Amino acid sequence: MEEPTVLIESRAGVRSGKPVFVGTRLTVEDIVEYLVGGMTPDEILHDFPELTPQHIDAASAHGQPLPRENYADGSTRHIR
Repeated sequence: MEEPTVLIESRAGVRSGKPVFVGTRLTVEDIVEYLVGGMTPDEILHDFPELTPQHIDAASAHGQPLPRENYADGSTRHIR
């Protein structure tokens, strides 16, 4: 039986220890947020050629982003 390919890791000092895709600084949360925001997997793969469809699947399976609160100045912050 083949070992599954590890696509997601957390590294101290990289993006505050958030889960990232192996060999990148792209957080899983960023990709999930792009998907929730309406980007298609093809658009994400075009913008981030280092990713594969398997990365998109892994991000989708990893979970939903934290809800955000929007502020009048245009900034957003995660609600915990």
